[in-house]
Amino acid sequence: MKKIVKICLTFILTFLFFISQTIPITANNENVYISGLQSNEIKNSEAFDILTDLVEEKQQNSSYRTTNVDDEPITLESVEIIAENYQELEEIYIYQDEYVTDIIVYDDVSSVYVLVEEDHVNNTATVTIDQTTFELESVNSEKISLRDDDGNELVIYEEISDELPIESLENEEDFDSPLLRAASWVKKSGPFHKTTKLSFKVLSWIGTIASGLTLTVTGPLGVVLFAYGVAVTVGETIKPTIHIKYYQERRSDCATYHRETRYYYGAYSEISKTFYEQLLNSNKTPKVTYNYFHSVNPSYAGGACLGY
Repeated sequence: MKKIVKICLTFILTFLFFISQTIPITANNENVYISGLQSNEIKNSEAFDILTDLVEEKQQNSSYRTTNVDDEPITLESVEIIAENYQELEEIYIYQDEYVTDIIVYDDVSSVYVLVEEDHVNNTATVTIDQTTFELESVNSEKISLRDDDGNELVIYEEISDELPIESLENEEDFDSPLLRAASWVKKSGPFHKTTKLSFKVLSWIGTIASGLTLTVTGPLGVVLFAYGVAVTVGETIKPTIHIKYYQERRSDCATYHRETRYYYGAYSEISKTFYEQLLNSNKTPKVTYNYFHSVNPSYAGGACLGY
C-alpha cells in the first residue's frame, strides 16, 4: 500500500512540475514597478529578474544554440534577422496593471528571450532581447522606431504626408451641427494623401508578441498593434506601402484641437490622384480610424481647449 501511495505521489509531483514549466508565469505583485528610471530601462523589477535568470540559465546550458545571432552583441541589424526568421513564439511571462505591461516570450529559431514592456506612467515602451534593451518610440502615432543606446534608429513604420490636399473642402462644415450641440467639428478640409512606409517583418514580430497582451495598450505598443493590424489587412501579399486618405476638422470651441479621419488603401495613382484597393473590416465596411491632436499646447490656448 505504501508503495502505491509513493508511486501516486511521485506521479503527482512530476505532473505539477511539468505544468509549472509549461504554463506562462502570471505575476500578481503590486510592487514590481520601479519609478525614476530612464525611458530605455526595464521598469518591472520582477520581469527584469525573470529575464535575467532565463538568459543566465540558457547561457550555462551547453546545449543551447543560437542559429542566427550567434554570441555577438544584439544590434538593430540583429533585430531584423530575428524578425525575419521567427516562426513560433513561446509565452513565458505576462504582467499587466495600471503602471506597466510586460510579456516575455522565447524565440526558438534564434534562441533568444524577448521582453516587451510598456510603461503607462511615462507613456514609453521597450523591447529587450536577452540582455540588450531598445527603446520603442512613437512620434504622434505617425512614426514607430527602435533606438539603441548609441542613438541609432531602426524605423519600422512611418507616415509621410503630401504637402497639399488632393482637393479643397475648406468651406464645408461637417459632422455635428452647432445648432444641436454647443461644440461641433467644423471646417472640414481635404482629402489629403499620406504614404505609409513600413518594415513589415519587424512590425509583425513585435505586433505578434504584443498581441498576447489582453489589457488595452494606448502608448507606443498600442500604435504598433494598430499599425500591424492595418498592415495585415492589405491582403495575402503584404505590400511595403499603405496609402491613407484623410480629412481634418477642428473643434468649433477650440480652433487648435483637431480630428483626423483616415481611410486606408493598397494603391494610389499620383497622376489621377485616385485611391484603389480600399482596406475593409471583417464585416466588409471600410476601415476608418480617428486621430485627435492639439496643434498648440492646450494650457496655452486655454478656454474650452483645456477640456480636450
